[in-house]
Amino acid sequence: MKPDHHPFAPPLASGAAPARATHAQSAAPRSAAAPHGAADSPVGAQLLDRIVRLNRWVAHHTTWAVPLAQARVLSQLSDLGPSRIGDLARAEHCSQPTLTTLVQRLQEQALVERTPDPDDARATRISLTPAGRRALARLRHERAQVIDSLIQALDPAQRHGLQDALRALSGLLDAAYRQASSQANQTSQVN
Repeated sequence: MKPDHHPFAPPLASGAAPARATHAQSAAPRSAAAPHGAADSPVGAQLLDRIVRLNRWVAHHTTWAVPLAQARVLSQLSDLGPSRIGDLARAEHCSQPTLTTLVQRLQEQALVERTPDPDDARATRISLTPAGRRALARLRHERAQVIDSLIQALDPAQRHGLQDALRALSGLLDAAYRQASSQANQTSQVN
C-alpha cells in the first residue's frame, strides 16, 4: 500500500513513491525563504541551510530500500572503498558498536562483505558487494527522481541558474578537498 502524497508537496516524478506522512507534514507548508533573521547571515550559512533543508526534504520523499543509516554506510563505502569499521565510524560520526550493528545488518542482506585487511591480519575491511552497488545505484536513482521532479517545476531561467550554482558548488567541493588534503599533509609532517 503506497501512502498518499502530501497535498502541499511538489509533484513527484512518475514512478517515484512518496514517503509516509508525518505530523510535521500536517502543519502549514514551510517557505524556502531563510528562517527569521537568517537573511542577515553570511551566504555560507544560508547556503548550508538550503542544502540541508532540501536534502532532508528529498530524503523524506524518497522510498528507501534500506534504512537511511544503512544507505549512508553504503554511500560511504562507495566513496571510501574498502574500509575498517573504525574508519567508517569516524566518517559517519558514530560509535564503532553502532557501525558494527549497521554493517552486520548490511552483511545479512549481502550488500557488504568482510575481507581480511592486507595491512593487518587481525583486522577486516568492509566493502560493497555487487548487490550493494546495485542497491546504492537504485537509492541514488530514487533520490534523483525526487529532485528532478522539483527541478522540472522551475522556470527555464531558474533551471539555468541551477547549472551555474552547480558549477560553483563543484568549485567549493574542490576547494574543500584541497584544504583537507593540505591539512592532512601538514599533520603528517608534524608527526
